[in-house]
Amino acid sequence: MDIFTTNYDMIIEQYHWDIRKGKKRPRLRTGFLPSSNPYLHEFKPQESYGSLDPHIEIGNVRRLFKLHGSIDQKIEDYVAYKCPRGYQHDIQFAEDMMVFPVAEKYVTRYPYYDLHHYLRGVPWTVGSQGQICIVIGFSFRDIPVINSFINHIIENERRNVQSTMILIDKCPESVMENLAARLSKKDFGKICERIDSIKGEFGSTKAFSELEEKVRVAHSSTIAIDSRRRLPLR
Repeated sequence: MDIFTTNYDMIIEQYHWDIRKGKKRPRLRTGFLPSSNPYLHEFKPQESYGSLDPHIEIGNVRRLFKLHGSIDQKIEDYVAYKCPRGYQHDIQFAEDMMVFPVAEKYVTRYPYYDLHHYLRGVPWTVGSQGQICIVIGFSFRDIPVINSFINHIIENERRNVQSTMILIDKCPESVMENLAARLSKKDFGKICERIDSIKGEFGSTKAFSELEEKVRVAHSSTIAIDSRRRLPLR
């Protein structure tokens, strides 16, 4: 499972720290590894995340990509750092690694470029002939992220791979309005036809039950496709 988020908070990290207490549960890779300084971890995406091929199940690992940075990530001399968990010493850095406000110019700069590289290229794998991306609470106001989705869909179409985006939001209609206002008619049609929405919110039992069913159906469909000589899903 690859997790992409534009949030700055530490909720996802905290969740994985909590569930690992006394249990062998998925490890979380954040892109940072120990450096020569014992009190700092340095952003090394290629070493931490690995390749774009998702070998997550084999290694019992999840990868977290914080596209806009994080409250615990800093930049000093053009290098991104974070303190190891539990280290409280007050270290002064030149700047926080957070995007204020959202702007495309950040996508072409380190370290945001590296993160968006994974967003654009990582497979949304459910089966070998179908890919699914689960989107929770994203308003689709961030043009660089939207462009990554569109590029991914187009590339999949060229390879005869079906792309599906399952959107969970309290107001899916508002999300679609945001998309329509930011995209050309052609691009809006390209991404709109791939979105399967669920009206709900994070933590909703009903919404996640519906999500599980949609993922199950998508996975079953891709298995059936493989049995039919890898014909594209229609």
